[in-house]
Amino acid sequence: MTAYSLVAQPTDLTRYLEEIARYPLLTKQQEYDLAVRVYDDHDVEAARSLVLANLRFVVKVAKEYSRFALPLLDLIQEGNIGLMHAVKKFDPYRGFRLLTYAVHWIRSFMKEYIIRNWSMVKLASARVQKKLFFQLLHLDTHAGGAGTAEAYQSLAATSKVEEEIARALAARVRQRDLSLDLPSSRDDGDGATLLEFLPSEQEPADEQCGREELEARVRQVVEGLRPSLNERQRTILDERLMSDEPLALAAIGDRYHISRERVRQIEEQLKRQLGAALAPLAPALALG
Repeated sequence: MTAYSLVAQPTDLTRYLEEIARYPLLTKQQEYDLAVRVYDDHDVEAARSLVLANLRFVVKVAKEYSRFALPLLDLIQEGNIGLMHAVKKFDPYRGFRLLTYAVHWIRSFMKEYIIRNWSMVKLASARVQKKLFFQLLHLDTHAGGAGTAEAYQSLAATSKVEEEIARALAARVRQRDLSLDLPSSRDDGDGATLLEFLPSEQEPADEQCGREELEARVRQVVEGLRPSLNERQRTILDERLMSDEPLALAAIGDRYHISRERVRQIEEQLKRQLGAALAPLAPALALG
């Protein structure tokens, strides 16, 4: 089995697993060195080494989608294509590992394969119909069914189609022999549902990885600052600065028997401390 057939045309699962097990995993430094060669010099051999060292991860991801009863080797092949695409586009200078970036491409290629080949999804080939299909599935699996007039009206409104189309698609879906009563989560805690396959205007994978990496660094800085804060400052940090629904200044003042103005002063002081702590990340935060 050549390296090309190993990646792009696996034909026997047992043999394939034996073959990919021969390739050792890379250390962080080895991965970085190879990725730099690919990024800077378009080194084909370095790219090949990165792909081969990560084929086992593609198998792991493919097994997550086994419940769709599609050939595992086909899913693996699609995932391998996603991995190769990721290796080609990966920027090692952004600071995260290859698989942190590649998993988005691997899953994306697998999901597209499932959408193309899963019999139920074929009913909804147009983008709007796909959206309607997955909303219908969500209602059936999470909201006790979509057979009511209100449900059809809601589907039609959110999908921007006529109610009759929503009813027709619902009828066709329910005529299929595959149950819509799919689990909403798996034992591994991933929580994936068929809604996961709805095409969306998601940010590019590299931007998503960069954003996640930046968010992790900000959290790390904030947590590093926390031990130096007193109780009032921690409350303002958690319930004012870090909260999606900030608590009113007066409410915090009442809790600690201080004035609203005093709470505002403590908050401003805390903002300055956070600003100083986050200063090294300022360029990245500005870009975000």
